[in-house]
Amino acid sequence: MMVTLILLPGLDGTGTLFDAFVAALGTEFNVKVVSYPITEPLDYSELMQLRAAHSPVTSNQPHRTGCAP
Repeated sequence: MMVTLILLPGLDGTGTLFDAFVAALGTEFNVKVVSYPITEPLDYSELMQLRAAHSPVTSNQPHRTGCAP
């Protein structure tokens, strides 16, 4: 089973700073880079909904958040 990495953007909101990192990963991982909309401000609840829309995790699948040990 291929591991999916979901990369959330920093303060720039675009996720473009991940380009070199994603290229270095090659094809070993399924990588999804989330970009936040730049046309409207979103509160934390709306940002979490956006993140959840990109998540392949369902309630019966094991998952980990944060950094691996």
